[in-house]
Order: sequence, then structure tokens, then C-alpha cells
Amino acid sequence: MFERAMGALVRRLAFPFPELRSPAGFYDFVFRLIADYEGHEEATFRGSRYVLTGTGWSSSFGELVAMVRGKIVTEVLSTTEFVGVKLKSDVVFKFANDKVLFGPVQSSEPGR
Repeated sequence: MFERAMGALVRRLAFPFPELRSPAGFYDFVFRLIADYEGHEEATFRGSRYVLTGTGWSSSFGELVAMVRGKIVTEVLSTTEFVGVKLKSDVVFKFANDKVLFGPVQSSEPGR
């Protein structure tokens, strides 16, 4: 089964084989492949920079961009706890201390 899956993967993905033969090309390929996982252990121990509102789950820059891309700003938010914007589709993007909070708008926002 593993052999069949790997064969299908090679047929469906276009790996840049000639570029992988040079050290710089190989390094760039591997870096792009694992970039989202870099610093995961450190974020787990120190707390994540990107956090989903409501749940408090650790997130990533990629998820943040996917959620806010193309959204229209409907309101600017500024309280004693954070500064941010409310976006169309009831999505919020906030800076609070050293965290970036984003996700669905919560019914009650902390601070004055």
C-alpha cells in the first residue's frame, strides 16, 4: 500500500528534480516543506503568537492570512486590552500584548 501511495504521489506532484540536485535548490525545497513547523516546540513551551479567538487554540500565520485575506474592514477596535479591526463576515483581527488574536467575533469584548 505504501509503495502504491508513493508511486501515486510522484505521478501527481511536480517536484523540481533538477533543482534538487544543487545544494541551494535542495535547501530551499526542504525549507519550504517544513517552514510551517519551524519553532513549533518553542511556541508550545512559551505560548503561541497567533491565537484563535474564543477557543484560545494556538494557530499559525498561514491560518491568519487565510482567514483575513480579502475581507473588508467594517470597524476599528481600540480598548485597554487590545487594538484591532472587525472584518466583514464577523471576523476579528486584534493585537493584544505579544499575541495576535483572530477568528470569530466574541459577544463581549474585554476592556474599555
